[in-house]
Parts: sequence; C-alpha cells; structure tokens
Amino acid sequence: MLVGDLRIVGDHIELDIQLVAVESGMELYSDRIFWETSESGAVPEEILNKLLTTLKVHLNDVVRTVMLRTGTNNAEAFLEMQRSRRTLNAVTAPDLTLAAKYARNALALDPEYEGAYRCLLIVYERMAQYVSVEQNEIIRREVERIVFDLEQHLPGSEVHGLAKFIAASLDNDRLKMVSSLVQAIRANPEQADVEDRAVRPYPTFGGELLLAGLIEAGDAYMRRYFEVIDIPYKPPLAVVLRNGGIDAVMDRRKELIARDIEVIRSLSGLSTDYARKGDFEQARESLSRLDQEDKAGIWAHGVRHIVMALEGRLTNGSAAHTEFTANPITVDIQRGTIAFINGELSDGIRYWNNLGPAERRFLNMNLLFMEHYLSDTILQDEAYIALKDRLGVGPQWRNYLKAKVIELEPFTGIGLSGEMATSVAYID
Repeated sequence: MLVGDLRIVGDHIELDIQLVAVESGMELYSDRIFWETSESGAVPEEILNKLLTTLKVHLNDVVRTVMLRTGTNNAEAFLEMQRSRRTLNAVTAPDLTLAAKYARNALALDPEYEGAYRCLLIVYERMAQYVSVEQNEIIRREVERIVFDLEQHLPGSEVHGLAKFIAASLDNDRLKMVSSLVQAIRANPEQADVEDRAVRPYPTFGGELLLAGLIEAGDAYMRRYFEVIDIPYKPPLAVVLRNGGIDAVMDRRKELIARDIEVIRSLSGLSTDYARKGDFEQARESLSRLDQEDKAGIWAHGVRHIVMALEGRLTNGSAAHTEFTANPITVDIQRGTIAFINGELSDGIRYWNNLGPAERRFLNMNLLFMEHYLSDTILQDEAYIALKDRLGVGPQWRNYLKAKVIELEPFTGIGLSGEMATSVAYID
C-alpha cells in the first residue's frame, strides 16, 4: 500500500511517501520528494509521473508476483498498466482517453505485454459505447491495428483472440462472427486443444445463444466448455433467471456486490430488479449506493430514470420526462426504453431506429433483461417485433442461431431440447 503526506514548507512542497506491505505493516520503501512552489500547479498526472520514477524498482514480492502474472517483468510497464486500469474504472470519455494513453505507455516499454494489450482493448470497447458512428470507425481501425501488432508479438494468444473478437463486434458483423464460431466447433468438436485456441468457440457461441433467449442450448455450450477445462461452472444470469426467477438473479447480484465484483453493473441491475418487484424504497437505496460507486454517473443516470418510469414518475409530457429526453447524457437506447415502458410504441421505435453500432451491441447484450420492464402489449406488437428484426435481435436472428444449433448437433450432441426446434432458411 502506498501512503503519503503532502506539506507546503516555505518556498517548496514536500511529499513524504511510504510503500507498506499490507499484511505485515512493514515499510518496504520510503522517500521524500520536493517541488518548488512554481510547480505547485502540477496536475495529478505530473505528480504520479514523479512517483513512478521514484518507485519504479521498489515492488514487494506480492506485487512482483502479480506483475509477472499479467505478462511482464518490466516494473515501469506494470505501473503504467496499473494506472490505466485505475483510470479505466471512471468510464468518462476523458478518463478513457487517459487510460488508453497509459496502456500505450506500457506497450512502448514492453511490446509483448499481454495485460496492457487487454487493458487497451477494454478501453476501446468501452469508448465505442459513447461515440458517433464516425468515431466508432476510428476505434475499429485502432483495434485492427492491435490485432496486427499481436500477430507480430503474441500470435495465437488468448488476448490475440480477444482482439479479433472485439474487432469483429465493432464491425457489427455478427453473421460473420457466428459463422466462424460454427466452423471452429465443427473442426474441433472435442475441444482437444481448447487451452491453446485463440478464440474459444464453445462459450462464445453459447453466449450468443443466451443473448438470443435460447437458454437451454446456450447453457449446454457454456457448461461443456467448463467441463473440458475442469473449472467449476457458474451459470450466467440468463440461466439463473430461467431456473430461479428474478429473486435468484437478485441473490447473484448481491453476492457479486459483496465480493466487490462488477459492483456498478450489479447495483444497476439490483436497483431495477427491486423496481420491477414494486419495492421502490429498496430500489432507491441501491441507487444511492450506485451514485457513490459510479463516479461518472453514466450508469446511475439511466438506471434512475428506469426506476422513475416503473414507478410512474416519468410519464410522457412531464417535466422530469422533458429534462431526461433533452439531457445530453441520455442516449437513444435509454430514450427508447423509457418510451416503451410508458407504452409509447411510436416514440420507442423512432429512438431505437437511430441506434448506432455501439448501442446496437448494448441492446443485443441487454435485451433479455430490458424486456422484463416492458408490457406484453409492447412485446407482442408486430411493429416492435419488426423493429427487433431490423436491429438484428429479433426472431430472424434467433431462427438463424437455432438453425446453427441443429447443424452442429451431430458434432456436439447439443440440441434445442425443450425449445422449439424449428428454423427458417437462412443463408450465410
């Protein structure tokens, strides 16, 4: 743990720092850094640069073990990657830009640093959620450049596969992506070399099935992969929802929060889960915790207004609804969701028709849970169903995936079981 004390003394600033082992309390390293008062306007980044220069070789055994596990023995590169990870958690556009800078700094120090590549890819994936179509194309080209770099430095590695997967998703070419997964499964149905594969087809294809609501087949593909690598299987939330209902989902979210895992995402889901159950007091309590965790306020903004809509406090034409719709933080996927919750079909369709590539990916990932906020009147309307098909998340996409499960069944033994085993002709 790094602790310090900052003081202004006469015409200079003093910073005393100590690197302390958390478990034993032993001081591993200490130093005093001086700045002239002319430097007192230094921004935190500049102060961190001075700290990094001083601390670059002073890592305790635990930190060094973690450093090696992330894929580098370069202490400076590791510290830059850690700065990137810490900055990444804030998720605002300026912070994401800074997180990308730190990750690139780490790669400049160690071009084969797998952890830094992974961090940079996560940065770009998150950036894509908040940018225009034109900026999304720039991000896609950056990710393709990372794919090229990895082909030179870490070909066939897991992070190389992750880069190719993110590049394909940014291109929004899900047909191509699923087709390649199906080919890989046919070529290697036993997953004999699963540990060494750049892309892991079974869980990735299983995830696509879960997102499309093909829960039993998706669960089977995910479970099969974990059996092969001999790791206990923790069913995804979609499976938990199918097996245990919303209460089971809420228990899983509480477990993740208690373990400090995906806290912001879990608190977001928990808040809306409480609202769906009509427990708005608990929903607001979870929202209060979310406000503390979500420093950028992006998740909290959307969740707060879903809770308000479910409570009937965000009706069309109200002052709160006007403010929400006009707020620059609000994105069209949120405007459309609120419109559908309020039963405003035409407005919801208008907003969702405007979704860019990043928002369409978000819709694909979250529709299974988002639709629980909507009434049967909306869900069963032909115009809403046609909208989902236009966005690539409707019955046509589901039928395509069902056809692929049937195609693979002779190789994998995984079928559609209780789910409707019907399909439509769909040409790759």
